[in-house]
Amino acid sequence: MIEIEGLRNLEFNIRKTNQLDENGFLTIEGVAAIADKPMEYVDFFTGKVTREVIPLEELVKSQSLIIGIPVTNGHPWEFVDNKNAGEYVKGTVIENLGIEDKKL
Repeated sequence: MIEIEGLRNLEFNIRKTNQLDENGFLTIEGVAAIADKPMEYVDFFTGKVTREVIPLEELVKSQSLIIGIPVTNGHPWEFVDNKNAGEYVKGTVIENLGIEDKKL
């Protein structure tokens, strides 16, 4: 789970996968958050389902904070921190293409 000001959770949905670059890195474009749409999150410890709506105003205010956050393949069962990052982190957000159609 990623928590940044105004955005408690983000779920990255892949929109486009580019070929490997000359250094062997894969570039992926996707959607990290959608404004004004209910999203469900499961607390992996309790099984409790919560719903969250990110207002468009919060998404706009917080969009610059997405740069540098880690990307995992699926949602780990535990919080990602400096002790387990090597196990879970597969990449990093390096660019913010902005908000289009309420999607970051």
